[in-house]
Formats: sequence, structure tokens, C-alpha cells
Amino acid sequence: MENVFPIQFVQGRLLLLALTFSFAFVLPLSSVSAQENRGVEFRVDGSKSSKSQTPTNQQNARPASARPVGKITPYNIPTPRPEGWVVDLTNTLNAEEKNHINEVCEEVFQTVGREMTVVVIDTTNGVHHRTFGMNLFNHWQVGSAFRNNGILVMAAIKDRQAEIVLGKGIDTTEQERVAQQIMDNVIVPNFQRNDPGSALYEGIRACAARILLVSDIKAPPELPSAAEKRAQQRKYQRRRSLIPWFLGALGVGGLGLVIGGRYWIRYRPRICEVCNDRRVLLDEVKDDEFLDPPERLEERIGSVDYDVWACLTCEEVIKIRYGKFWTRYSFCPKCGYATRSKITRTLIHATTSHGGKVLVEEKCANCDYYDRHTYYTPRVVKSSSSSSSGFGGGSSGGGFSGGFGGGSSSGGGASGSW
Repeated sequence: MENVFPIQFVQGRLLLLALTFSFAFVLPLSSVSAQENRGVEFRVDGSKSSKSQTPTNQQNARPASARPVGKITPYNIPTPRPEGWVVDLTNTLNAEEKNHINEVCEEVFQTVGREMTVVVIDTTNGVHHRTFGMNLFNHWQVGSAFRNNGILVMAAIKDRQAEIVLGKGIDTTEQERVAQQIMDNVIVPNFQRNDPGSALYEGIRACAARILLVSDIKAPPELPSAAEKRAQQRKYQRRRSLIPWFLGALGVGGLGLVIGGRYWIRYRPRICEVCNDRRVLLDEVKDDEFLDPPERLEERIGSVDYDVWACLTCEEVIKIRYGKFWTRYSFCPKCGYATRSKITRTLIHATTSHGGKVLVEEKCANCDYYDRHTYYTPRVVKSSSSSSSGFGGGSSGGGFSGGFGGGSSSGGGASGSW
């Protein structure tokens, strides 16, 4: 008898083979494809989320600076404080250039207590650049709340525009003229040479020397050219896998260099700018004659140490401020000296059933500044570890939104384009 296969049987076998092929090949391939196209988006708060990303834009997804999601405004740019003084949302500056700028700003802050910051963005999205910079300055509150002596340098790369924004306390006709000279002779020419690193570094250094009158700033090695920067970047990418092997040695050696370098910078021989004779470092008793009462108070409570260098020939004197690393005193937002202390007292201890309450009292030993506020801590979590941390949720009178000193600007400064 002839074997006859019913058509339903054949169709069933074909359908089964098709389903088997789909599950065995198509679904795994689609899963792999989805995994290959899944990237990581770094949000402002540091969290990660999945995001479609192609190989051509992987460089742009580097988390070099936390970039706001959506349209950039003066109110959603992340503050650099307290980690540093530079925000680069465009990856225009490399790590070395940012370090040089941070060193200048930190040295100015440690020497005279004045705040400088650098911001690099793509565009202001049609907002007038000086207005954008002023609003960002006031949102972060750069500079001392009492002296209003901060400086913000901003560059909008896509707009090819730069701004220097001055605090109210240093916004004079003469200072605006100096700021415009710095813009025209330092910042813009370097941008025109396609060297943004030198533009911002030399610009912030010139602002420190000519506007804040802090000229004694350590100069770094000569910044490389644009071609050298690209070569260094390629070299870094080839060798970055070796970095973990050297971290231990570099950490120990770097600490020694920092300590030795700071000592040499502080006590190196100094020459008088007036008569070119050598200066002499006065001892702690004699230097008090050249310090103001608030400065003597800073030395007495141990928050600051002043070095006074005198020229025995022409009697010209300079004083240099060095802030102490380990001190319970911080800058007072009213008088601007490092004489503010803070006392924290727990009013209600947090338990597993309710949160806690903490009282904070701040007062200045130099002026009549006083602030008293409370904040609340979360409930203690019952789980394994004891690492529950408190986060302030109450009012604050001594802290400022951007991590700076509470300063403000009326929009004075300088503008430039390239």
C-alpha cells in the first residue's frame, strides 16, 4: 500500500521547524543585538540607566562631566564644589588642563580666600551670554557674601563666545577695563588658535594676578600644543590599562612630592619687586605688627597661618595667607575671615520608628555673625549594617546653593568672541 502523508501532518512539521529555528537563532541574535546597542547614561545625580548608543557616539557618552538632562540653563548646571572649581560639559578640556586651572583657583582660595570658577558649555540656547553668566554666578553664589569678590569665567564653545563675570565688590570701571584687556589679549587669541586649554588657564591666571592682585602663583609646565594634546590622548588611551598597576606607587610618591613641593613653594627665597633685594621671612612675633586684628585672630585660633616677608632695603612688605587643612573653623559669610565655628547637637536620636532631629549653631569669633538651624535625619534601617546616614532636610542659614561663599554679581565684566 502506498504511504500517503496527510497535508495537515506536513504543515504541522513545517510549523514546528519554523518555531524551533526562531527560538534557536533569531531570539538569541536579537538579544545580542539589543545588548550591543545598550549604553550607559550618567545622570546628574550619578545614577546609571540604559540608553541606546551606537559605536560612533561612544566618545560623547564619557562621564567626564555630569551633564544636565535636556536644555542647559544657569539653574541646572552642576556645581564643581567642593571637589574642584571647573565644570566642563563639553569635554573640551583634558584632565591636565582642568588640573592646572583647579590648582590656580585653589591657590587663590587658600592664599586670599577669594573664589574663582570656570564653566565650559556648548551654548546658552539664545540667552544673552552675559545674562547667562550672571544668573549662573548668582545661582552658585560665587565669592564671599560680605565682600562679593568672586570671578566666573565662562566659555560657550558652539556659540564661540566667552565671558568674565565679576562680583559686585570688584565690579568697578577700572576692573571692567582690566577684564576686557584680559579677554581681548589672552582669552580670545588662544581660542582663535584653537587652544581652549590655554585660553581658560591663562585667562583665569590673568584674572587672579590683575584683578585679585594674586601674582605669586606657581606656573605649571608649558601647556602642549593642539597636536601634542591629540598625541598625548592617543598615548593615554593605549596605556590606560596599565594605570591600576602604578596607583600604589604613584600615590606614595605623589604624596611626597606634594608635601615637598608645598614646603619649597612656601619657603623658597623671595626677591623684592621694588629694589630687587632679597626678602626676609619675619618670625611669628614680628609678623603680628603687619597683620590686621582679624588676621591675628585667625592665627591665634589656628585656622590660618600668615607669612610676612619684608625687604630690609626698602622696607616693602608682603603677607601671604595659608589656610590650615585640619581646623574646625571655616570662612564667615559676613566678614570673610576663617573664624566661623559650628557646634552640632542631637536633640532627638533616630530610631527604627521615627527620624532624628539635629541642632546646628554657627557663630563667628571675629564679627557678630550667628546662625541657628535644625535638620532632620532619617529613621534607622533595621537591615544588616549600621551605615545609615543622615541627610539634612531642614532650613539652612550658613550654607549656599552652589557650595560657594554666598557672593553675588550685578553683571559687570567683559565679553569676547572668536
